[in-house]
Amino acid sequence: GKQYKDTMGEDMSPNDSYVVLQNSQLLCGVLDKSTLGSGSKMNVFFVILREYGEEAAAVAMSRLARICPYFLSNRGFSIGIGDVTPGRGLLNEKERLLNEGYSKCAEYIEEFKSGRLQTQPGCTADETLEAKVLKELSVIRDHAGQACFREL
Repeated sequence: GKQYKDTMGEDMSPNDSYVVLQNSQLLCGVLDKSTLGSGSKMNVFFVILREYGEEAAAVAMSRLARICPYFLSNRGFSIGIGDVTPGRGLLNEKERLLNEGYSKCAEYIEEFKSGRLQTQPGCTADETLEAKVLKELSVIRDHAGQACFREL
C-alpha cells in the first residue's frame, strides 16, 4: 500500500503502513502492486533479497507464482460464451448498419460507373471511389463497435 509515516513506530499500524510476514503468513499490511512489484527498492522481493539472499527471494517469487492461479480461480472472475454472444437486438442493429452502408457503397459504385461521381480535390475518380467506400466501411465499423458496447 501507500508508504505512511507511522509516528508510533509499531508494526501493527492502524494505517497498514507495514507488511509483516511470519512463517509464510501475512500478519498485517496489504500486499498490492506497490509492495510486490513497484520497481522500487522497498518492495517485498527486494527486501527478501537484501535480508535473506537470492535463493530465498527466488523461492518467494516461485511460491507467489504458484498461488496466484489458485487465488484467481477462487476469487477472480471469468466470462462464458453467453456473456459475449450477441442478442437479437444487436444482430438486428448490425444487419441494419450493413444494409445501409452497403447500399451507400453501391450508390458510389453506380455513380462511378455512370461518370456522375464528383471527384475529390487532387484525386482521380478511382481514388475518390476508394476513399468514399473506405470511409463508409469505417463508419460501419465504428457504429457496430458502439452498438456492441451498448448491448454486451
